[in-house]
Amino acid sequence: MAEGQERLLYMLLAGSGLRVGEAVALQAEDFEGIVVRVRHSLWNGKLHSPKTKNGTREVDLHSSLAEAMAEHLWTRKAGYVFRNAAGSGLHQTCCGDRCIRSFASWNWRDAAFTRFAGSA
Repeated sequence: MAEGQERLLYMLLAGSGLRVGEAVALQAEDFEGIVVRVRHSLWNGKLHSPKTKNGTREVDLHSSLAEAMAEHLWTRKAGYVFRNAAGSGLHQTCCGDRCIRSFASWNWRDAAFTRFAGSA
């Protein structure tokens, strides 16, 4: 089962509708309260602008997901939200197969994600 930042990444993907490349490109300064600003995508270690004008957007998060993101960021004001040991952004492909396996293995009833998944 996924833990730590990997688990939070999967919660963000499920709770926001962001693409993997958008999620791993997020910077600490992209979060403000319950709003996350999508400005980039990360591919092969490089930040790219969205392919379309609609790719740059603001996404509202459920308050419990926003709270979990704030706890993860704590006092960080800059840098990648999800990073490897060197502080760089995670590679997009590291999430694919593990994400699918993690989702399949979760007990959703006990997962923190259900705090907001079932509420309106």
